[in-house]
Amino acid sequence: MPKTITHGIILSAIKYGESSLIVTAYTLEHGRQAYIVSVSASAKKLRQVLMTPLSIVEIEASDCKNSTMKRLSSVNLEYVFRSVPFDVSKRSIAIFLAELFQQATLEATPDERTYSFLRQSIEVLDQGVEGLANFHLLIMFNLARLLGFAPDTGDNRLPYFDMVDGAYRELHPMHPNVLSGEELSLWRKLCLVKVDTLSEMLLSADDRQILFGLLEKYYALHIPQFRPLNSRLVLKDVLR
Repeated sequence: MPKTITHGIILSAIKYGESSLIVTAYTLEHGRQAYIVSVSASAKKLRQVLMTPLSIVEIEASDCKNSTMKRLSSVNLEYVFRSVPFDVSKRSIAIFLAELFQQATLEATPDERTYSFLRQSIEVLDQGVEGLANFHLLIMFNLARLLGFAPDTGDNRLPYFDMVDGAYRELHPMHPNVLSGEELSLWRKLCLVKVDTLSEMLLSADDRQILFGLLEKYYALHIPQFRPLNSRLVLKDVLR
C-alpha cells in the first residue's frame, strides 16, 4: 500500500488497545487527520513525541482498509522544543492550545494559512514572549479570524458588541449575546493588542478569566459543535 509524507502538528494521542495509539494531527496537506499507530513498550522516543501536545512533525502513513484513519508508520520531529516541555506555564498553555486547535478545526479542510498560524504560534510560545499569561487569549482571538468569524475591530466606541454578528452596535441587539460595560471594556483591550504588546495588556487573574469565558462563548456561538475546554481549569491555576 503506497505511503504518503505529511507535515503535521500533534493535537492529541489516546491509548487504543494494548499497544496502539489513536493520534489526531492538523496537517498541512490534509487538514485535521486521524492516525492509528502501533507503539511497542520499547519505542519510548516515538511515544514521547506523539504524547507531547503540539509536536511539529513529519508523518509517514498509509491508508487503513475500511477506515477513515490512516496507519502511521514513522514520525520525525521538524522542530525540537527548547522550553515548552520543561516550563509549567508554557506546558499548560500548550495543552490548552492543543485542545483548542482540535475543537476549532473539527471540520477543517486543508488550509496553508491556518497551518502556518498554528505552527508560528507554537514556535513563539516555545521561544519566549513577554506577557505570557495573556498569550492564549490573543491566539483565540486571532484564530477566529482564520476560521471565518473574526470579531469586528472597527468603531469600538459604540456601546454594545453583538457576539452573534461579531460587530459593534449603537443599539442593544434583540438577543442576550451582547457585551457592554466592564465586559466590553475588557474586550476592547483584547481587540487592540498584538503579540509584541502583550505585556502592556494589564489584566488581573479575574479579568483574564472573564475574557476567557467571553472568547469561549464567542467560539460556541460560531462553531455549533464547540464544547467547553477542559484545560481551562489548569490555566486558571497556573496563570495567576
